[in-house]
Amino acid sequence: MKKRSAVSKGIVSAIRTVREAVHDPLAEVDETMDVAETAEELALAEVEIQANRESILKDCISAAAAGGLTGRSRQALERLRRTDRLLAFRAGNQWLYPRWQFEPDAAGGVLPGLGEVLQSLHLSPAGAAFWLLRPSDRIGASPLELLRRHRPEPVIQLAREQSYMP
Repeated sequence: MKKRSAVSKGIVSAIRTVREAVHDPLAEVDETMDVAETAEELALAEVEIQANRESILKDCISAAAAGGLTGRSRQALERLRRTDRLLAFRAGNQWLYPRWQFEPDAAGGVLPGLGEVLQSLHLSPAGAAFWLLRPSDRIGASPLELLRRHRPEPVIQLAREQSYMP
């Protein structure tokens, strides 16, 4: 994974260097992209996705550790993950759970309202994590911050409004 990240960062650096030397990227905003430009944008997006994933994985814990925080079995955590009520990321042959979604003193050890938010969003785990961590002007904080303050209602409402599913 480190090797892939290093290669990706090198590619991004090279692409940016070429871009800056050749032309102003904003000069042709409305023009159709050719195959090379499309490939370049896809490579940049892949690098950004990989960097975001690595950032999230740094604060993840194993299923055993998550079970210890919540008092739930691995099977119970798996059910929550499969029904979009808990976030987990596949890393090799195991599932890793972002630590920030757990609150040992809460009922079931999970942040109140998190399951309803995740089910309302209809996003991938990475998309949901990004949504939860990014500050929102609408609610005056990141959705995660409000969940941690035990104020799930505005977060649930925002998730429903921003859902891509009917």
